[in-house]
Amino acid sequence: MRTYSSRITSEDAFTKSLFRFSIPTILTRYILREFFKLFSLTIMGLLCISILIELFEKIDDFIEYHASAGTIIEYFIFYTPRVLFYGAPMAVLLSTILTLGILSRNSEIVAMRAAGVSLYSVAIPILAVALLISLISFVFNESLVFSANQRMNYIKDVKIKKKTLKAFFQQNRVWMRGKDNAVINIDLLQPDGENFNGLTLYRFDDKFNLIERVDAKEVRWDGARWIFINGKIRKFSTNGIMDEKEFDAIYYNFSEDPKDLKMVEKKSEEMNIIELYNYIQKLKNAGFNALRYIVDLHSKVSNSLVSFIVALFGIPFSFRSGRDEGIVKGIGTSIVIAIFFVLVFYIGISLGRAGIFPPFFAAWIGNLLFGTAGFYMLLSVKQ
Repeated sequence: MRTYSSRITSEDAFTKSLFRFSIPTILTRYILREFFKLFSLTIMGLLCISILIELFEKIDDFIEYHASAGTIIEYFIFYTPRVLFYGAPMAVLLSTILTLGILSRNSEIVAMRAAGVSLYSVAIPILAVALLISLISFVFNESLVFSANQRMNYIKDVKIKKKTLKAFFQQNRVWMRGKDNAVINIDLLQPDGENFNGLTLYRFDDKFNLIERVDAKEVRWDGARWIFINGKIRKFSTNGIMDEKEFDAIYYNFSEDPKDLKMVEKKSEEMNIIELYNYIQKLKNAGFNALRYIVDLHSKVSNSLVSFIVALFGIPFSFRSGRDEGIVKGIGTSIVIAIFFVLVFYIGISLGRAGIFPPFFAAWIGNLLFGTAGFYMLLSVKQ
């Protein structure tokens, strides 16, 4: 009975604190000011560290390919949105633990409790801001991060490594420059690069005159050669169509191999939710396995809410810590929590892509476990 009563009291205190937050108080503004100070410093620190690590990893490529300073700067400009998106949860977690740790160290938490202020009144502003950061992260990822990833990969491959741009996407269709003076259009490319639907191949001579067009409803790789299914071959001369032949299934001398096609696969990180959803539907309608992309689709949403989840999980740890818990221990606690969260998250993603977990559960298992544990511990905190 005592445990049940204390739980009811905690839930009532939490509800009252939530309604009280709707009218900002001096205490709320003070907590948020301290939080944002640490958040700004942390996110900038993570950005600087990430750029330095990336610089050291790519320095050999920059030197080998004689990349100009302008190109390097441009690369890191488009690298920055990715770091801000993935670094925001760590910054929120670290800022949460340090903010509450510093308040506790300065005896401000004790003073608040002596004045009748519940710990929930301290927690609610941080949770609200963490939720706001999560929502901003979602919009930021859908509007900027995916396009910045596209541009970053283009700069790395084309402007720095001087690779020829072999393919581009238009409305999820692949256009690529093939070997033997060919231009290839693929309606739907399966991720393994060994099967695709809706191929049109245009072959030109050295003077760029069209000499052949091949259309195929489906193309498969049998391990050694390409099989073109249900299509037509047209050969041209300067006077027009010279020969035309339909086929049900033929072996065709297609110069590209599966690894060439796999390289032009459009990655999930380079698509927003709408593009990824449409791509999944095309894969399903063509009978291809879209499991990997379905998991990635759910993870785009779950990733954005990580900032709120880690704040919910980190607040009870801070309240349970004593006054003598230093900043170093706060940083250490943040790192440990982040490592465990990342492990659970990526284990879930891997099991989802392997078909062991349902896609939704695989993408949300980290948030569900840490969110449930955090909420339970928050309600268990003594007021």
